[in-house]
This record gives sequence, C-alpha cells and structure tokens, in this order.
Amino acid sequence: VLERKGAISFMTLKALSYYDQIWVLDRKSLDYLKNIKEIKGKVKLTPNSIEVKDKVTILPKEFRDIAFIGNLIPEKGIFELIEAVKRVKNNVRLHIVGGGTSEVINRIKINAGNELDNKIMFHGKFSNNEAVLFMKSIDILALPTYMQAEAFPISILEAMSLGKLVISTKRAAIQDMLTGLD
Repeated sequence: VLERKGAISFMTLKALSYYDQIWVLDRKSLDYLKNIKEIKGKVKLTPNSIEVKDKVTILPKEFRDIAFIGNLIPEKGIFELIEAVKRVKNNVRLHIVGGGTSEVINRIKINAGNELDNKIMFHGKFSNNEAVLFMKSIDILALPTYMQAEAFPISILEAMSLGKLVISTKRAAIQDMLTGLD
C-alpha cells in the first residue's frame, strides 16, 4: 500500500504517524517501515510471544505423530510432506487436518496410496477448537510452506503454546515466530 504513492498510501502513512509505536510481525516489514522518515523510530518487531524456558530438560521421547493442520493448498507443502513421511523408515504417522477443494483432497488420498489409514491419516476439516484439542495429541506440527502470501500461521502459535515441536520453512514471519533453544 505504501509503495503505491497514491491517496490510500498518503492516508495510511498519515494514520501511522499518529501512533507512538507500530508493532510488526516480521523482519521484512520492520526493515521496510523503519526507513520511512515519518514513522522512523516508532516501528518495533513483535517478539515471539511464546515463553521458552531458559533451562529445558529434554526427556527421551518417541516423536511419532506428525500433523499438518491448515488449509489444504499445494503451496503449503502438503504433497512434499506426504512424500517425505512415506520415505521415513521408522514408525511415524502423518495426520492431515484441514479443508480444501475436492481436487486437492483426492490428490492427497492418491499420493498417500497404500499408506492411507496406516501411516497417513486424513481427518478432514475441524473447527478451530477441535483442531487445538487434536493438536494436544500430536508430537510435531509440520508446515513446509512455500506459499507466497504466507503471513503469520496461527497453527504454529497454537502448537508452540502447547509445547509442541514445530518444523517449518523460512517464509514470511515464520522465522521470527520460531525460537531455537540453541
């Protein structure tokens, strides 16, 4: 909006100039906005809001249940995730939760092949509350997205708030959301 230099850009910039602080979710937005003189110094990066303890005792655990929870869109990496899970030799299960077009759902089932209902379970669409309850039963949330318009996936925040391991990509705000313990 700000790059277009039109009336909406002018009004947005004017509105932003009235705020004492402007909090953004990712470094790309931070880097862009902090170079605009009218709001320079007001722009802050929202810190990862999930508390991570300084000292973590990691107990041996078998990470068996992996879930993809989100919109079933090819650019979210769902097909690549299915192929990866099929190749894993140990005893893991992929749970797919989400809604999508019948074409994508059929393709998921075809790609799962003989592993459907064994190693790969398709659950369909859940309400947000049902998805969060289901998330309590998994070990890992996987979101291998390469979607251009990816922003701030709520499923990652929900998984982190439940203490689940999250595996994802460096897309949009995801790299700012995830916190390493190293």
